[in-house]
Amino acid sequence: MWNHQSIVRIWRMMAWSHQSIVRIWRMMAWESSKHDIDMEDNNVGIIKAICISERKGMQKTYVEEANFIVDHGIEHDAHAGKWHRQVSLLAYEVISDFNVRGAEVKDGAFGENLIVEGIDLVHLPVGSRLKCQDVELELTQIGKECHVRCHIYHKMGDCIMPTNGVFAKVVKGGKIRTGDVITCEI
Repeated sequence: MWNHQSIVRIWRMMAWSHQSIVRIWRMMAWESSKHDIDMEDNNVGIIKAICISERKGMQKTYVEEANFIVDHGIEHDAHAGKWHRQVSLLAYEVISDFNVRGAEVKDGAFGENLIVEGIDLVHLPVGSRLKCQDVELELTQIGKECHVRCHIYHKMGDCIMPTNGVFAKVVKGGKIRTGDVITCEI
């Protein structure tokens, strides 16, 4: 359960913005309303952030919700299109660990569309289905090759997207909001 101390800790760790405050209030509301969701189950997670960019090669920006279009991707995102990497996902835990090591990255810094807490994304087999609200994604690729070293790599000597990023195509469309529950079927 969220308490005052955990909120203060998060407050100090995050660069405050309106989006950060909204996310924390949503997490608190979700935490207090969950009754039958077992977060110890590695097939259940939470959407911690949704990020898009209108051009490729740039950091994505946080949005509260996004529209997922079948066989296309996320509306208004540069990586949308008829290919196998329509949506990119990263585990919240991996990003948090990277930040503990001194990276100080914000949501979307790696070009990820969805940040998911609670599901070990990188160990899912290709073909796994992720379901959130009406949206269904099919995992198509694990990891990727980075052709250009980004500023994160130069600062840290490492980048987590090539080894921890996963990619999916949209099989069933709809809207996803930050704080939504996401499930996985292998």
